[in-house]
Amino acid sequence: MNTNRADELVDTIRRQLTAFSELSLVLEEEHRALVSRDPSALSQIAGKRTSLLSQIENFDKTMAALLQALRAPASRAGIESLLETLAPTNRTRATRDFAALREIAEKCRDQNEVNGRIIAQSQRTTQQLLRILRGNIASNPDTYSSSGNVDPASPPSTLATA
Repeated sequence: MNTNRADELVDTIRRQLTAFSELSLVLEEEHRALVSRDPSALSQIAGKRTSLLSQIENFDKTMAALLQALRAPASRAGIESLLETLAPTNRTRATRDFAALREIAEKCRDQNEVNGRIIAQSQRTTQQLLRILRGNIASNPDTYSSSGNVDPASPPSTLATA
């Protein structure tokens, strides 16, 4: 791999790592705002999150184009094989950065799922409260799927219809 492409690969990994590290902090901040039910903080966080996700998407496109130009598969294995071709002075740090990138990306995914479950629970609670306020207390209480979402296809209980 030529030096320019190698530098571009290392730089893209570092930029992705920085963006994901910032996203991790934003997701933790979002978690705190969700738990404390702070709508103004959530509004500010949404802007930060959107900006970071846009950056990450651009870095992903850059990486995909780089991998294509180097005729490497657009996969973890493709990136790792390219890292192996780097000069030893760059290889160690780039490999370490790529491992850290994978780890922080997984952490972000997990935190995002936790935040998503909090949002889903909050939405369910709001819907239940609205039904109560409207006097629409259902004879068929909500049931939930294994993912924690409301299961609209569940049949009414035999006790509720009796």
